[in-house]
Amino acid sequence: EGATAGDYVENCCRFSQDVLKVKLWSRQEDIVSSLYEKPKTKVACRSGHSTGKSAVSSVVFEYHLSCLGHCVWTTAPSMEQVHKLWAEVMVHRDQATRFLPGTIVAGGPSVAPRLKTANKALWAKGFSTNRAERAQGLHIPELLIIMDEGAGVDEHIWIAVRSSLASAGVKLLVL
Repeated sequence: EGATAGDYVENCCRFSQDVLKVKLWSRQEDIVSSLYEKPKTKVACRSGHSTGKSAVSSVVFEYHLSCLGHCVWTTAPSMEQVHKLWAEVMVHRDQATRFLPGTIVAGGPSVAPRLKTANKALWAKGFSTNRAERAQGLHIPELLIIMDEGAGVDEHIWIAVRSSLASAGVKLLVL
């Protein structure tokens, strides 16, 4: 009998290795630890090429949704960048050793990806916008917001996203 999502509630790194078959390296484990073991509302990572940011963000995405049962919202300066993160999520889902909730609807090049589950209150969505009003108003407890390429996100979008942090337990991961 295999482990259930509940078996990993206290250990994202173990979930990553056992279920997603992704071995995180030390800096990626530090990111996870900052979000979940030493709970912080906001965690930012320095940018760089081939640093494993997409891998760790997709692990955190799956952990937050599948183990903790909370919604995930991803954003980036361009839809292409949003799709890049979701492509990583799909790779990890394909290699998962157990069923992960929901179905990803990838959309097209200009259509935001989303994940639907049987529970309408549990979802994940990707988006990219240059209009602040489209990035505000998400007041969902325990929401995880992943902002990829945060340095390229317009200041007005940052302000709108920060308004979502007022809800209980919301986390922001900026890469």
